[in-house]
Amino acid sequence: MAWVAAALMAAAVSFSLLRIPIQIPDSLVVMLQAQAASSAALTNFVGEQGFLRPVYMSQTRLLLDAAAGARYFLVFRGFHVALVAMLFILFVMAARVRTRTDLAAFAFALVVLTGHHTFRGNVWESYPVNHYLEIAIYCLAAFVICQTRGGWWADLLALLLFVMASFTIESGLIVWVVVVVARFTGLRGVSWRGVALVSVALAAYMYVRFAYYGSGTPTLDDRAIGFGLGRIDRGDVAARFGDNPSVLYGYNVITSMMSVLFSEPRGGTFEMTRRWLAGEARPSVVVSAVSALVATGALAWFGAVRFRAWLSRRFDSDDQVMLVFLGVTAANAAICYVYTKDEIMSTAGVFYALAVFASVRAAMTRFALFPRRRLASAMMVLLLFAGSASWTIRSIGLHYHMYYSGYYLRNEWASVDRWLVEQHVTPDTPDAVRLVAALKTAAIEMPMLNPQFLPRWAERWFA
Repeated sequence: MAWVAAALMAAAVSFSLLRIPIQIPDSLVVMLQAQAASSAALTNFVGEQGFLRPVYMSQTRLLLDAAAGARYFLVFRGFHVALVAMLFILFVMAARVRTRTDLAAFAFALVVLTGHHTFRGNVWESYPVNHYLEIAIYCLAAFVICQTRGGWWADLLALLLFVMASFTIESGLIVWVVVVVARFTGLRGVSWRGVALVSVALAAYMYVRFAYYGSGTPTLDDRAIGFGLGRIDRGDVAARFGDNPSVLYGYNVITSMMSVLFSEPRGGTFEMTRRWLAGEARPSVVVSAVSALVATGALAWFGAVRFRAWLSRRFDSDDQVMLVFLGVTAANAAICYVYTKDEIMSTAGVFYALAVFASVRAAMTRFALFPRRRLASAMMVLLLFAGSASWTIRSIGLHYHMYYSGYYLRNEWASVDRWLVEQHVTPDTPDAVRLVAALKTAAIEMPMLNPQFLPRWAERWFA
């Protein structure tokens, strides 16, 4: 039943995903660059200021070659759907559902996974390959390996996952955190030898990036940021924080963790708070607050109950899930010290849903042992009902936002030629012209209902 529930959810997400054209700003130029490269572009983005991403372009080039000059949308979106399917498969494997109580908690976790705002970027953003979704998959795969009985193959696979993830994007370093915390909490899938191998690979990554290539880290003026109740333009970030960047760094790390736990702020901006203060208390604001309080409240309850056991280093399977989540969230937030947005924290969002599963399962098991405590049991039922209802609304809202994204991304393709001129990019080869024309045709011919025909209540509940 857990597999069936996950398959239905994955199918719904994939259906909405296939109705979204490839986005222009973060995808088209990268695709043109990869297409113009003479090889699989393994050296592109190596040594670029602030980044070390050799896998980033090579994946794009391989998919372009697989498209055979015409089926660009089908290949790239098909690969994206395959990634979504892999995420749900690994999520089921990591949860290890065995009982009816597990199944009930898992159903709750599924709507938390798809309803969390960080998940939205996993399923509609493309660069043109959604590398944040890939990192979540790498980290989940590493955790599943840690849950096995282990062997030399597990150590080797953990090392391979780390290398692929770290050279895809910086968030890939979180794989090391998953392996280390999992081993510390008693999971034996990856041995201490495997932990040592991954740690050596981490040291090698640091040397190659900072010593050999000297690529450094992103600068303050790379992009606009969210701060407080609004946003700061790109040109004003360095002027405001250049003398004391630690203020911005601390703010980004703290708010990134808050974003996962409390669904606020979003991308560094306290959007829901701003709406509340402005008198725009839509139902979506209440839904977001209630859902986050119930789910994070379950995590807090579990931590309070099990804290003494953690100090004694006595960990059961739920403890292991929870502690890996805490490690992943801390590491994910640390990576956001210069710049934070929801998509970057998507790996922590996935493990948040897994930790909610463990906490809710523990709560249901604990209160089932005391049937005479009717008041406590009734309170738990009411809390879980409020939490599951609000998270279900947010999960449905994912498809609402994906539909809107598809509509506006489709409209952008109507003026793609003007956009390319503004970016000083000229498709000057037959393959480049064919690429732009094929993606434009696929977008414009995609059947799409104007959002003006959607029900008005949906905006109040989902926006």
